Amino acid sequence: MKYQSILEELGLAQNEAKIYETLLQNGEMAVGTIAEKSGIHRRNVYDSLRRLIEKGLVFEILETKNVRYQATDPGRFSEILDEKKQKLDAILPDLSALYENVPNPEALFLYRGIEGWKNYLSDVLLCKKELRIIAAVDKIQDPRTEQFMKQYYLEMKRKNIPAKVLFRHDTKTKNGKAEGPLAEIAEYRILPKEYPIGAGIGIFHDRTAIFTDTVSQEKIENETTITFIKNKSIADSMRLIFDALWVISKK
Repeated sequence: MKYQSILEELGLAQNEAKIYETLLQNGEMAVGTIAEKSGIHRRNVYDSLRRLIEKGLVFEILETKNVRYQATDPGRFSEILDEKKQKLDAILPDLSALYENVPNPEALFLYRGIEGWKNYLSDVLLCKKELRIIAAVDKIQDPRTEQFMKQYYLEMKRKNIPAKVLFRHDTKTKNGKAEGPLAEIAEYRILPKEYPIGAGIGIFHDRTAIFTDTVSQEKIENETTITFIKNKSIADSMRLIFDALWVISKK
């Protein structure tokens, strides 16, 4: 199945994804044919079809001899996601209040690879506090993160999250200005060549994220790790270091 994993990410169970894609590829079919072409036991096909019908992704075609099934327009997925977002938006203030009212202890843990990178950026958006970055790269060109990064920068602007950035000393400039989406949303300077810092550091709220220097302009390696420290004292100290580097860096 070509799209099974994506359909599962959109909320379908494994058998549901297989059946839906099978119906898209072949058109209306009876249960026996669906079972044969999808490789799913006939008994399990009935259960999955019932759930797909409840989600509005499959409908029944009633005939005198037997019942056939057909997939609905895939655009229904957009409607499902919109409905879920509306439900989340309705309860999000209450969920946030519950989160803020519970003391959050200090923590130390690791993020790894692309998903770890996404978790770190999502945390920045959730905190809605000023972000400072030491030894930043001007842009990430990894196609695996392109859509996510585009949405991230839009959310930074929409939520008015301030950002101050110290780019790496070897950052390329054009007409004296750094390029890339990060430079467009942040106040920035460029570190002196005497400070060839390789590992990037992100500081926001009571959190500090330290990146291994495997983060490059080209891509985020699978072995890239982010050491994530949740400690107000450390974050405040890192902001003081940032301020000292800011003074000596090039505008």
